[in-house]
Amino acid sequence: MCVITRRGVLAGGGAVVLARPAGAAVPEAGRLAFRVFRNDSPLGTHSLVFQRRGEAVSVAIAVDYVVRIGPIPVFRYTLRGAENWRGDTLISV
Repeated sequence: MCVITRRGVLAGGGAVVLARPAGAAVPEAGRLAFRVFRNDSPLGTHSLVFQRRGEAVSVAIAVDYVVRIGPIPVFRYTLRGAENWRGDTLISV
């Protein structure tokens, strides 16, 4: 099992977002999806959906986290983003 700390997520967040998908192999399924846990409790999901059009690659990013104390949500984080790449160059975020 791989455990990533909160500091690791914050420090590596930029590396995930700016990961140069065009230079790297785009997953065959066109999607990477992760379930996120905190202390063995489900926290939410993080997914990346890739679309390649010739040399251009677009990446749709979706993140949904909810921290609960019992049944009551006390913190919610939602992110929807998109990146567009041409070759190894980030065109837009």
